[in-house]
Amino acid sequence: MEGQDDLGVYKNYWFSGIADKAVFKLAETGPVPLPGCNGVERNVLYQRAAGIQAYGLVDRDAVEDSALSCTPDDSLFLSENMNKNPNIYYTLRWELENYLIDAVAWEQERVNSKTRGDGRRPAEEVMVEIFCHCDILVAHAAANALLHSLGKPKIGDGFGTKVDTRADFEDLLFAGPFKGLSAADIADYSSWKQRIEAFDLPHGTVEQRVFAISRRIHGKALLERFFKKYSIQDDKRFSVASRISGRIPQEIALRVAEWVQGN
Repeated sequence: MEGQDDLGVYKNYWFSGIADKAVFKLAETGPVPLPGCNGVERNVLYQRAAGIQAYGLVDRDAVEDSALSCTPDDSLFLSENMNKNPNIYYTLRWELENYLIDAVAWEQERVNSKTRGDGRRPAEEVMVEIFCHCDILVAHAAANALLHSLGKPKIGDGFGTKVDTRADFEDLLFAGPFKGLSAADIADYSSWKQRIEAFDLPHGTVEQRVFAISRRIHGKALLERFFKKYSIQDDKRFSVASRISGRIPQEIALRVAEWVQGN
């Protein structure tokens, strides 16, 4: 695994029931003590060479410097990454938190924190709210892609959490981190937005659209926006991970099951 949070979710919440069949480990604690994506890649190669059936899980954001990170073609994304190393799986969604999107769980966390469980909204209504946040976060992801390409500091996950429209979010961008950018840079920003919007499914259901666009927006920022709107400050990642442990995202569940069965 790339990081402590990934390890915690996979080992302690989602796959604790198969501890006798699979050991989840942090890359930097492996025989090649390197963190992150490089650590995963190097450790899988090293352990495979030693006869250990090792596999790696890497978030999509690890390939952000590759054009592949911005292809909405899942088959192409998976096949190209599989060609690099068939024992390392690069997730379709941007980061771990993108797999924690769950309208029922998020709404339960909201009412537990604010109303002692009263006033729970239908999942469909909550998903509409989540999609509105996703639309704003297209600008967030595009801004970070541009700033990264320019060698400038990225904006944080909490940037612009108090605004409710993409237009207002972009006003903050141009008043702050985009101040002084050239016309060419701004054109690049527009191009990044188009590439990220290409992940959307305009004719799908709201839920389908959320999961489609979540392949490229930043999940940490989405979680922060949703809960900060209700003045909920504590980190909800692990409580959400626990709530959805009985409905682990199929992409991840199938991949881990395939590896375990292969053993």
